[in-house]
Amino acid sequence: ASFASLIMRCRWQQLRRARASGRMLGSASEDKRPDFGRGWPHPELLEGRLPQQLAESFQRGLPLARESLNYGTGSTGSFRFGHPEFLKGLAGFLSQQYGAP
Repeated sequence: ASFASLIMRCRWQQLRRARASGRMLGSASEDKRPDFGRGWPHPELLEGRLPQQLAESFQRGLPLARESLNYGTGSTGSFRFGHPEFLKGLAGFLSQQYGAP
């Protein structure tokens, strides 16, 4: 089966389940609570320092973007398991957490 036919089959099954449960997708009666399974942050997280910290972290990562997005450089080889700077930071963090080198 093609990818498109699999998607259509899944969507059709979704619609049938919605119809059987008495609610249609996108209807006014649908539950409007946030679905945190989709990665939406709690509103209180956006009121503190988190947005500024995320922006600063993003800015620090920009110089590494070319190497990271290309999976490495010609001089250092490939970064199959992640950027060396990231791996070094991760190793330091895990060493502190578990008290082992």
